[in-house]
Amino acid sequence: MAVSDRNTSYGVEHEYRIALIGRTGSGKCATGNNILGKKAFTTKLSGSSETKRCEFHTAERFGKKLVVVDTQGLYDTTLSNDVVKENISKCIAILTPGPHAFILVLQVGRFTPEEQDTITQCSRIFGEEFFSHLIVLFTRREDLENDGVTIQEYVNGVPEELKNILRRCGHKYLAFDNSPRGMKTDFDVLELMRMVQTIIDETGKSYFSNDAFETSEKEFQRRANEIRLKGEEKIALTQKKIQEEIENLKITLEAQKREYRTQKTGNSSTGT
Repeated sequence: MAVSDRNTSYGVEHEYRIALIGRTGSGKCATGNNILGKKAFTTKLSGSSETKRCEFHTAERFGKKLVVVDTQGLYDTTLSNDVVKENISKCIAILTPGPHAFILVLQVGRFTPEEQDTITQCSRIFGEEFFSHLIVLFTRREDLENDGVTIQEYVNGVPEELKNILRRCGHKYLAFDNSPRGMKTDFDVLELMRMVQTIIDETGKSYFSNDAFETSEKEFQRRANEIRLKGEEKIALTQKKIQEEIENLKITLEAQKREYRTQKTGNSSTGT
């Protein structure tokens, strides 16, 4: 169904589809559980490929069906770009016809190069529209509250790389305290749902469309082909250079053979 055919008003849009992005240890599983209001996601300690699969769970909350996908395996530096891209694509396929929001889960006080690389990878795959659907969610808000620091004050002091991400996503961010239960947690989830609805209203789209994914997919393939062609050209030039060197070597060897034969003939005629 086309985006324009869907009624995107708060009362009619019956579900929110959310993709969680975050490294292990960022509080992603606890965040997913709090969004769903139940213990659905579990932290896996194994380093096997099982931890690299996308996992999703659903729940009915506050009159909405929530579909939450945990995108896993995006921070494994041993995976090739193609494998990472495939993992992301599988996660998005679960959220068909498309996610309403990507939630980048970051732990207060930490922003790693791997997290920066993953955002870069997502933007390359999905294009600039990815940031229109991105919400940054900080976990361990209780650490800030214990220090008497507000989330706004904390954000003012984050690294410039993270500030750039916040600017590109329109400063859509919030903080979760994943330790308590009850009304406080419900308030956090309601605030997140409000932000998801804001994305729908501001973008004029019910979800991150397949058209956008296909467009960014074509752009990704175009860039990949450019890199491949440049690599092939470089290989061709290298092979040409090697062939020229071989030909030059053959010419040199032939010249040396002729010189040797000439010297041998001269020596024979003088009787030496």
